[in-house]
Amino acid sequence: MTTTLSPNDDAMPAVVEADISLPGDAAAVLAMLDAYSSDSMADGHPLFADARANLIAGLRAAGWTVLRVWECALSLARAGRTLARIARALDA
Repeated sequence: MTTTLSPNDDAMPAVVEADISLPGDAAAVLAMLDAYSSDSMADGHPLFADARANLIAGLRAAGWTVLRVWECALSLARAGRTLARIARALDA
């Protein structure tokens, strides 16, 4: 039997580190940042080609850690648990 987890399940991690050395994770991070850049609250335009081409290498060279936090984990009821998970991910 297959069990499907949702971000609300305790078994589903609410905070996940993206491994930007993996092509799939790197592509997901680029897509997320491109969406942020394209939003009207940013500059409303997708990332420039040179930014897209160099962004992941720059993040890796600078030692950045990219975390994905499920939106449902940001509720006040889950704030303490979510902050602890973020701290553990950053300490790893």
